[in-house]
Amino acid sequence: MKFFLLSHKILLSSYFCVVCGYLNLYLSLPEVQRLLGLHAELFYIRKGVINDYALNFVVLIPSNVDSLHFTWETLTPGHQVHYSLQVYTSNPVALPPPKFNISDFGVIPNSVQTFQITLPCSGIVEAEVMITIKINITFSPENVTTLTFQRKKVCLELVKSTTYISMDSVPQFTNSANIFYIAVCCAILLILILAFVVISYYIKDNKTRRTTENGSGPTTSTTTFLAALPRSSVNASSYGSFRRMPSYSLIDERSKDLQDKVTELSVQRCRVRLSSIILEGTFGKIYHGSYTTEEGNEETVIVKTVTDHASEVQISLLLQEGMSMVDDKLNVLVADNALSRDLFPSDYHCLGDNENRPVKWLAIESLLHKSFSPSSDVWSFGVLLWELTTLAQQPYVEIDPFEMAAYLKDGYRLAQPINCPDELFAVMAYCWAMSAEERPNFTQLHVCLQEFYAQLTRYV
Repeated sequence: MKFFLLSHKILLSSYFCVVCGYLNLYLSLPEVQRLLGLHAELFYIRKGVINDYALNFVVLIPSNVDSLHFTWETLTPGHQVHYSLQVYTSNPVALPPPKFNISDFGVIPNSVQTFQITLPCSGIVEAEVMITIKINITFSPENVTTLTFQRKKVCLELVKSTTYISMDSVPQFTNSANIFYIAVCCAILLILILAFVVISYYIKDNKTRRTTENGSGPTTSTTTFLAALPRSSVNASSYGSFRRMPSYSLIDERSKDLQDKVTELSVQRCRVRLSSIILEGTFGKIYHGSYTTEEGNEETVIVKTVTDHASEVQISLLLQEGMSMVDDKLNVLVADNALSRDLFPSDYHCLGDNENRPVKWLAIESLLHKSFSPSSDVWSFGVLLWELTTLAQQPYVEIDPFEMAAYLKDGYRLAQPINCPDELFAVMAYCWAMSAEERPNFTQLHVCLQEFYAQLTRYV
């Protein structure tokens, strides 16, 4: 397959002509940007030439996208080109039959126009739904072409309910004025409810504060949320977590710093939106999500939280773990997704301090002094490179976890894997330097690996 990029338009080889010179059918630049993240236009038919590869490409629709847009025009003003539309879904329960904003059949316009297909999920069940769109194009009785588009959408379960409500019993409001008045009434009701909640909280807070100042009564507990941090274009991934913070975990002196840090990073829960689950462990979950900034910009994030049956201790551990990751400048440190302890328990060890850690991946200063920095992350990255070159063998498999600190302090390191090039192993060895200052930073590692890759591809 050949790929050409001309004037911000996507063109692919293997064309064949059916309705030559009579039609353009494509996805506009904003639509391609929205669905595929590319700054280009995707042509299915360009001046009557059909792009077979583009038609066979199954486009994955994000769960938060509820509509598709196609742009078309005929290139023969004096001749009418007729069409008919059909759409099917593999799971009508998860995704009801989509609807067009144009008629099912008619004449293709002779100027550039865009039509829309709406496909919102029902929210009843969670499923992966295949959507088939067929467009029959008739230029003449002898010249009929059928175009088939495949789309795939993941629908999430939004509401669990055993009550079935017939749509016939739901009143249909066709008058826009009625809809407007209903929306205004709902908004007023919501404002009143929020005002009542705020006033109640204010009264209760003042009462509790007075009780505390008099030296009696329990201390107040604060419900706090830790915002998910956005992924940047540089980091492979960054994530945070949010969850109600148990009050008892903040009582002792050791947790005061944690409380201050969590309060400092807290944001409104409504700014964080969860979508699909990436991973799930014994008591933790990782979600794809989005975070809306104060400026109104929406950023893609990875969100970590706990399951509904997690204990208060596990919730507290989640927050402490999150804090050990966000440094003094709020930069997220390199770490796993915190589910590895559930999936790979043999990789984590407790060295008598009730804290499970990936001992054989940690830098020597992390083992001896619990010191974590970008330099210690570089050490762990070197172990990761060793795992990749050994096809996921266990590092230091013959060393007892309690002896790791002494073993590294004596200067021992992982051996060079079989078939590992000397240049690549040299990069690993630099990562395991005894002094943190002697290790390369990630920018230098990136340059080294790029140069190694460039040399490697010369001979492949």
